[in-house]
Amino acid sequence: MSKIYDFLKGPTADWLEEKLYRKLKEGSVYQYKHVENIVWNRIKIKNDRFVYDDGENEAYMFAYKNRYATIHWNDLPRFHIEECQTREQYSNYVFASSMPVKVFCTDQNKSIGEQRLKFCRNCNRKLNFFSYGEPNKNWFDVIIEIAEKRTRNNEYDETSVRQDGYSKDWNQVSFARRAQEDFSCERCGILLEFNNANFLEVHHKDRNRLNNKASNLEVLCTECHANVDAHHQQIFSKGKNHLKLQSFKAKFRH
Repeated sequence: MSKIYDFLKGPTADWLEEKLYRKLKEGSVYQYKHVENIVWNRIKIKNDRFVYDDGENEAYMFAYKNRYATIHWNDLPRFHIEECQTREQYSNYVFASSMPVKVFCTDQNKSIGEQRLKFCRNCNRKLNFFSYGEPNKNWFDVIIEIAEKRTRNNEYDETSVRQDGYSKDWNQVSFARRAQEDFSCERCGILLEFNNANFLEVHHKDRNRLNNKASNLEVLCTECHANVDAHHQQIFSKGKNHLKLQSFKAKFRH
């Protein structure tokens, strides 16, 4: 008698699960794609900030020098978020949506690999008028500060909103918020690797998708997000959200 193959176990099951995960990532509001080495003519200026716009989504861009005399200056280049005094004095900048970025040392005539650059002092003063000294900020802190400022100033108008009701900067803002928490759930504490960041979501506590203040954005794993309240339990009881929840449980809740 021939043996009936169990498709729920073994390499076939693993392949199907991975294929499902890739499909869920493609359609997720939490999918984020880092871009770098973007040239000036592909950048827009909106509210004095550098923005990369693909139509449906926007990303705040950091201007930086990818070729730099690191030995001569005994430092790495800084990153800029707008046309500050330093940025206006120099040219040959490229743009990226997050850190790290690749830097080429012109002194040694070789790449020094991926580097996490420091924030420009002048940009920091423009973002926070009363802030002075060395800005000890990661790129994701800067993104959240921009989102906070836009929320306070009511800058999220109808031109800044996607068809699903989220702000056009949401993919980047939600990724930055997750990075702030080191890709861990604020409720159950599960730590997810960067490759599984899609299973870490960002919950608007007041259900206002345009309130992007950090205090309103709670980082939750898929399961904790599904159990926030009865409304979310219903959302995650069907369709893609239900498949994602089941996939999360299969991966992390053995």
